[in-house]
Amino acid sequence: MSLFSLAFLIFILVTGAVYFAVPREKRWLVLLIASYVFYCWGGGYRTVAFILVTTLLSFGGGIWIEKVQKQADIALKEEGADTKAIRTAATKKKKGILAALLIIIFGILVRVKYGGFLFSFLEPLFQAAGSGFRIHDILLPLGISFYTFQTTGYLIDVYRGRSKADHDLLKYALFVSYFPQIIQCRSPAIAI
Repeated sequence: MSLFSLAFLIFILVTGAVYFAVPREKRWLVLLIASYVFYCWGGGYRTVAFILVTTLLSFGGGIWIEKVQKQADIALKEEGADTKAIRTAATKKKKGILAALLIIIFGILVRVKYGGFLFSFLEPLFQAAGSGFRIHDILLPLGISFYTFQTTGYLIDVYRGRSKADHDLLKYALFVSYFPQIIQCRSPAIAI
């Protein structure tokens, strides 16, 4: 869908009309649904699947990191608690969780963005074997780099204590997938 197409204009007008037609406290749901429709329309169901997996990983990871910190805070309040040992253990566990999530999320980014280059060496083998597989059939979700940095930035902020973990999955999903902020250019015509 090109940003300069009639389809995109209609999409924006319909989204705006529905947004202002629903009660104020439910408008965020309109934006969430519109964001997922936008990604599905622009990149297909596989793009939405990628976004859902990354959203669930980072959402759950933020809650997990926060839980570890809360358990440490409770342990620190106990009389005679070994403060240094508790803080060290909590930091080590939070670092492990953060590192595992960053490896998974950036691993997905590397696989999706650079998998075509890496697998281009294998394409002749697939062709010779008679499979119809072509490298350009590999999924490349819209705005994957921005989206990945958005989710990892959130995790790092929760780890450092700069932000509390979000406990509302749908509002978090809107935070990381809001379609106007994540637009990838596929061609000079700014097609999405």
